[in-house]
Amino acid sequence: HTAKRFGEALNVLEELSKDEPVCFECLLSLAHTLSEVKNLERAKAVYKAAMDLRPYDPDALLNYYHTKQQVIDWEDRDVLFERLKNVTEQQLAQRHLTTVGPYYSLLSPFEQEQMLGIAESHATKAYDKIKYLLPYMPPTFGQELQGPLHRLRVGYVMADFRHHVTAHLLQTVFVRHDEERFEVFCYALNIDDRSAFRRRIKHSVGEDHFRELPFVPDDQVAGAINMDLVDVLIDTDYYKARLSILALRPAPVQVNFLAHPGTSGAQFVDHIVADKVVAPPDHALYFSESVLYMSHHYQVNDHRVSYPHDPARTAAEIRREEGLPEDGFVFCNFNGLYKIEPEAFELWVRIMERVPRSVLWLVNENNESN
Repeated sequence: HTAKRFGEALNVLEELSKDEPVCFECLLSLAHTLSEVKNLERAKAVYKAAMDLRPYDPDALLNYYHTKQQVIDWEDRDVLFERLKNVTEQQLAQRHLTTVGPYYSLLSPFEQEQMLGIAESHATKAYDKIKYLLPYMPPTFGQELQGPLHRLRVGYVMADFRHHVTAHLLQTVFVRHDEERFEVFCYALNIDDRSAFRRRIKHSVGEDHFRELPFVPDDQVAGAINMDLVDVLIDTDYYKARLSILALRPAPVQVNFLAHPGTSGAQFVDHIVADKVVAPPDHALYFSESVLYMSHHYQVNDHRVSYPHDPARTAAEIRREEGLPEDGFVFCNFNGLYKIEPEAFELWVRIMERVPRSVLWLVNENNESN
């Protein structure tokens, strides 16, 4: 499973779990593998079997809870979350790394203070991973921004320069920077998937400003950023898996933006770009960063490029192609299904009951969603 040879892993683990039905580790590995190949209902059942053996194991508990979210199974959701919250509070009290990551904490009803604690525990891990390197970094690391600057150097770092929602949103942002005032660099931590999104971004900043850095260690990525004399480094990753790059302080100003609309919990990240819905001003004390508020919505979007309007297609044709009613009002939510909470769904239903012939249009992420 850890080698990502899922077909071989399934063959071995299925037989092993039959021979050793009370082997917790066998069941957990099997469930992880089933989840990777998107056999979610079976994964849910195997996580449940593992949970029956160890009801408070954090790994089994989190993955069972999340898999149920993916297939819109809300039965016992409150009971499971209460158990997950208690385990997380114990980990925070003991200053252990939380099993729940910062991104997944946003998808559940954790308190603001708990979400900050979760983020801080993962930021501490990122810092501890590289702190031994800090005395050996060149003096150009950890510098303050020097002004006045004629042209600001801005770097974007992420592992999603690919066919991925973050690249979809950002794809023409880079070309919209004023070239008289900004010089833009991209640091791609993922391999080239040869998608149109990656090509478009690479073309917009120029090949000499698009750094291909898959499988490159954190300190070397930080070195590349620092060598480019980046003034403002913008982290647009979901899971903050490479936060250690920023922990080395390769740029004077470091910013959290877009994919993870919550705090990084890191003292080495200076700002987060948000809006007053995502980060209400009275929640600012639960952000380790200072909050930079956009006047409207913090999230950029590029639907005009991703899905250009075809004037030859009528609304009636589009509705027919998508299986929508010809004249009813269409409510939409194109988030991942695992982000939908029962309280929100109940509210949507109450609204729809007051709008005759209305429908709700959702993303069909998998065939096992309820």
